[in-house]
Amino acid sequence: MKPKPKLLIVTGLPASGKTWIASEISKALDVPLFTKDQIKIELLESLGKKDRNWDRQLGMAAVRLQVRLAENLLIRNCSVILESNFKNEFDGPLLKDLLEKTASECMQIVCGAEAGVLIERFSRREGSAERSPLQFATNIDEWKPKLKKGFDEPLQLPGKAIPVDTTDFSRVDMPFILRTIEEFLTS
Repeated sequence: MKPKPKLLIVTGLPASGKTWIASEISKALDVPLFTKDQIKIELLESLGKKDRNWDRQLGMAAVRLQVRLAENLLIRNCSVILESNFKNEFDGPLLKDLLEKTASECMQIVCGAEAGVLIERFSRREGSAERSPLQFATNIDEWKPKLKKGFDEPLQLPGKAIPVDTTDFSRVDMPFILRTIEEFLTS
């Protein structure tokens, strides 16, 4: 019997290393990856930059597109990785519906770091080459209370959630993470 398709969600607070972790997993295990920012930047390039409200709308549209792209793969029994700072209240129902529609199993990688490190990374990346000039600068004061937590709660979805502390990227145990995910993908 063929294993069920798997949805790997990489989530966490801004500047917690989600994209780095997701990219490393995707490359090492040859699993397709859709990141929210990748899709949002394509939308901004096609539809243009307007105001902060428009930027938020495109962010929500990008998550919906991630889910639809994942659905296309999962119904074909192809596992997939989604990366974003998903929020239970907005994205949880959408992702739960995806799991039910596709009869998929789910695992989450929840990235976080020490509060001071997150705040420093967040501040440094605004206006840097790491961000597209089309993306709106984010107000650090808006995010500081959340960043001070260091970790976000996992999404309320079935399946295992693995916290990954990215305070020091050189200390992230990628071999363990990859083994754990590979076991999940082949179970």
